[in-house]
Amino acid sequence: MSDLFVGLMSGTSLDGIDAALVEFGGRDERPERARLVAFLTRPYPSDLSERLADAVAGRGGSASLGELDFDLGRLFADSVDSLLRESDVSPREVTAVGSHGQTVWHRPPDGSRSGSTLQIGEPAVIAERTGIDVVSDFRVRDVAAGGHGAPLTPLFDLMILSRSDRSLAIQNLGGMANVTGLPGGANVAAPVAFDTGPGVALIDEAARRLSEGTRRFDPEGRLAAAGEVVPAALDPGLEDPFFAER
Repeated sequence: MSDLFVGLMSGTSLDGIDAALVEFGGRDERPERARLVAFLTRPYPSDLSERLADAVAGRGGSASLGELDFDLGRLFADSVDSLLRESDVSPREVTAVGSHGQTVWHRPPDGSRSGSTLQIGEPAVIAERTGIDVVSDFRVRDVAAGGHGAPLTPLFDLMILSRSDRSLAIQNLGGMANVTGLPGGANVAAPVAFDTGPGVALIDEAARRLSEGTRRFDPEGRLAAAGEVVPAALDPGLEDPFFAER
C-alpha cells in the first residue's frame, strides 16, 4: 500500500519554493519506505523577495501582508501544478499537499513571555487551485502548547532515518540550522532536537554583499572556503547566551 504526497517548503532564506512529489508506503505514521518521485525548485521573483523581506522586517500593514499571503498561495499552487505536469501525475492521484508556508515572524517563548509564530502562503488558495487536500500551519500548535515550534524535521528524521544499530546526528542547514539526535538501540524512539543557530540566512546575505548583489548564495561554499576566520568578528557572536543553553 502506498500513497503520493506533495511537500512544499519555503525557508527563512527567502529564496524560493521547493516542491517534492514523494511516494510513501506503510500504514499510520510509520512508513515502511519513501521514494522521491520528482522535485523542483522555483526561485522567488526579485520583487516578491523584497516584499517578503519587508514583511519579515515588519514594514507594511495588514493589507500588504494579506495580499502577500494570497500571492504566495497562488505561487505555491503553481509549483504543485508544474511538479505534477513534469511527472505526468494527475492531481486525483495525490493524497494531500503538505505546505509549511513562508515564515514572516517567529519568536519562541522566553521565560514568562509566550511565543508566537506566523507563516503565510494561504493554504485555501492552494487547495482551491489544485483540487487537492492541503495540510498546513505545522508550527502553531506546538507554540500554543508552550513549545518553540522548531525544528520541524525531527519526527520525519525519526520515521525515515532512525537505525536500531547505531546513533545518528542529522544537521539541517536551512535559513536557521538545527540538529536531530537519534539514539540507537532501545532509545530509538526518543529523539533530541534543537536549533543550533543561524544557517544560510546569514551566509546568503554575506554572499549578496560580497558580490555586490550578483550572487544570491554561495555555490559549493566557494567564497567561504577562500576566506579565513576572523576571531575578532566570530568570538563576540559565540558569547551570545544562546550557545550556553542546554
